[in-house]
Amino acid sequence: MTFLFAQSFSHGTIQEKEGIRMIFKEWLKQHKDDPSAIGDIAKDMLADPHFTESQKKEDILEYLQKAGAIQDALDAFNLAWKEYSREQKR
Repeated sequence: MTFLFAQSFSHGTIQEKEGIRMIFKEWLKQHKDDPSAIGDIAKDMLADPHFTESQKKEDILEYLQKAGAIQDALDAFNLAWKEYSREQKR
C-alpha cells in the first residue's frame, strides 16, 4: 500500500538538554523499506522534493492535508510520529 502525494521530506533539527535527537527525516530513512504503513509513508515523504522542512507534527500534518493525502496516509503518519516520539524518549 503506497500513499501518493504530489510533492521529499527535508529536515530541521531538534535539540534537547541531553543533546541532539534524531531528526524525523533520518528516522524515516531507517524505515523506508519496512513492509508496513510506516514504510509506505516513509517512501512517499522521502520522495517528495517539496515536503515541509518543519520538525513540528502539526506542520507536517497540515502539509499532508493540503497535499491531498488520503486518510490512510494521515493515519500512517500519526503512527510513524508516535513510534518516532517513543524512540526519542529512550
